[in-house]
Amino acid sequence: MLKSFAAPVKIAKENPLSGTTKQVITLSISIAESSKSMDKSILNLYKEELPFHPKVFSKLKVIGDTLLRVSDDERMDMMNYLPSAYNSLYLICSKLSPDEIRTAIKSRCITKSISYRQVDKYVKQVRFPHKFTTDGDKGRWSIKQEHIWSIYRRDEVLLEGEALERCEEAIRKICMEYQLDLRKAKEDSLSTIRGEERVIKAAFWRKRLEEFITAKWYAEQSAELKKQFNLKNVDEVIDAPLRTFTGFLVKAGCGKDKFYEIWGKAYIAKVHLLEETTDNAANRYNYRRRLEEKLSSKRELAIWNNLVLRDAGFVF
Repeated sequence: MLKSFAAPVKIAKENPLSGTTKQVITLSISIAESSKSMDKSILNLYKEELPFHPKVFSKLKVIGDTLLRVSDDERMDMMNYLPSAYNSLYLICSKLSPDEIRTAIKSRCITKSISYRQVDKYVKQVRFPHKFTTDGDKGRWSIKQEHIWSIYRRDEVLLEGEALERCEEAIRKICMEYQLDLRKAKEDSLSTIRGEERVIKAAFWRKRLEEFITAKWYAEQSAELKKQFNLKNVDEVIDAPLRTFTGFLVKAGCGKDKFYEIWGKAYIAKVHLLEETTDNAANRYNYRRRLEEKLSSKRELAIWNNLVLRDAGFVF
């Protein structure tokens, strides 16, 4: 047990709450580690020496506890993409697992410049995907929607800042009670809605894919095979073109005959991911056709695909 809090207090002075992402995370890690290593009396004295409220201390501890679950090298890399605002970091680290944070960073759903509101929206999309689905694919991912009302503000009515946020929150609560969707005026264009929907779906399918193609499995493959396909890490396998992706898995030991038996779910997740990340409408159509062909001929994969979509709330 630590008998002194001089070193952690020094870290707090050198890494202010209003500093860079690296400074806020360094402070959070120090707080999380100190909370584990100090006895209660020393910890209380340590808290009193810090220049912020105990509630802020608790939030920073949550950030530190979550980021201590990843390696030092990966944490350093995450600092290049995570926001510096401690409230945003707290929301990310309290609501998302390390795997979900990795996925959000890789899919660019979380960036260094993301606002607290955007973080809040993304976290809710991950936790409650069925509440954020739209009619983008003719009912394949969601149900049809009908535009019921529009809300307008007269010129003489002032509604800005916190008042506007409170109004939106009140309306959103009513909509949730009656299972309705509230959408901001600037989000009404079909292209914007579909673009945002594809980001959510891409993050979802990447996470599914990462459950099958793991770093541990990649590490077990031969150096010769990795060199043959010019793949340096597991992320490059996941992000590889479809031909490279399937070729690497086949060569990894299953062979063509057993490919769909062993890697069928990963393949379906990969094609879904490609469909949602391509900007080319023709390619998106081709990926959709490929999925339909494979799922129509492979009943077990079709059942799995439908269960995954249903459990995530993408189909009803």
